[in-house]
Amino acid sequence: MKNKYIILGVFLLLIGINLINAEELLWNNSYDYASGTDQAYSIAVDKFGNSYVAGYGDDGNYSWDILVLKYDTDGNLLWNNSYDYASDFDFAEDIAVDKFGNSYILGYGVKDYDSDLLIIKYDTDGNLLWNNSYDYALSSDYSKAIALDKLGNVYVTGYGAGGTYWDMLILKYDTDGNLLWNNSYDYDHDADYPEAIAVDKFGNSYVAGYGVTGYMCDILVLKYDTDGNLLWNNSYDCASSNEGAFSIALDKFGNAYVTGYGDTGNNSWDILTLKYDKDGNLLWNNSYDYASNDDYAGYIAVDKFGNSYILGYGYGEYTSDILIIKYDKDGNLLWNNSYDYASNDDSAFSIALDKFGNVYIAGYGDAGGYSWDMLILKYDTGGNLLWNDSYDYASGGDIAYAIALDKFRSVYVTGYGDAGDYSWDILILKYG
Repeated sequence: MKNKYIILGVFLLLIGINLINAEELLWNNSYDYASGTDQAYSIAVDKFGNSYVAGYGDDGNYSWDILVLKYDTDGNLLWNNSYDYASDFDFAEDIAVDKFGNSYILGYGVKDYDSDLLIIKYDTDGNLLWNNSYDYALSSDYSKAIALDKLGNVYVTGYGAGGTYWDMLILKYDTDGNLLWNNSYDYDHDADYPEAIAVDKFGNSYVAGYGVTGYMCDILVLKYDTDGNLLWNNSYDCASSNEGAFSIALDKFGNAYVTGYGDTGNNSWDILTLKYDKDGNLLWNNSYDYASNDDYAGYIAVDKFGNSYILGYGYGEYTSDILIIKYDKDGNLLWNNSYDYASNDDSAFSIALDKFGNVYIAGYGDAGGYSWDMLILKYDTGGNLLWNDSYDYASGGDIAYAIALDKFRSVYVTGYGDAGDYSWDILILKYG
């Protein structure tokens, strides 16, 4: 009898642990701008648990406007703003929020058949404080990513046509919207594309992307000081083939961790992860091959111990699975996991860490029957799947593009879903 009680006690304890780890959907909201196509690609959360979403929507007049939404911690819409640059097509790529609840939106807008970078700042109540456009060389310019330093300075990256080909663009604005400096980078007189930017505690900015040279692409990593001086620039070519970097993260020592993918010589794409020290020396580099087919990574996060977490997807024989990889600070593989939702194509687009090293992932999975569902996953620091949830908006295609956490480890997800009437709505979910 005693053994029975022990077994029962262990069973109940395991149930309790699972309940603690499980996250409940606290609220979900949709947003329809003007009964057309609306999509969101970025989310940020302030210290009070308010969530800020950036995207764009069809205004009903054959053009798209930038959309910015703010919800309180209970899911109430506090304000929503639209921004129209020149009565044409405008897109939001990224959002950041400072300690005062001011939101900074990066995007681009079309004007006279060319596009310009757009940087917009709202205060915590949704009032427009300033908006800037940037035109590199009288041709089209496109945005990619935004970051803030502790003083509220704004760093953005994108690319623009400097002549025949594209150049990387890196800009710095102060908190009042004044342009402090702007730089362009040309790798080998061909097309160069940034994908991500990060800023350290000293105001140094790091940019990751790729550049074309001799009909091939190399990974590019740049570092600028707080005044815009180029401190170092590195390229990486793993097998004299094509490589690209799509995400960058920093640790407290100024080491830069970069992930992307490239052809390592086996006629397929593998996930690549690189670590540079603050002076630009390559400390280690790793490749990861899931199932001898194409694998892609676009997102990386680093914890306080220097462990790096890489998010991507890889193809098996016929379909793709979500991939999560963890390396220690020295580049040793600690664990790797794959996630298959419904034996169809799955992909992931965003990763976040909490202070305990738990990993949160947002993406989507093919549910079959011409339907995609949002996917939200949580792994512990040892790579064990703690919980997973799917969200189906209206039995169509739903995609989770961005994820963020608040200080209470509540999870916020945004993306968009098929409304079932030939239109898309912005979706925002909160788990806790």
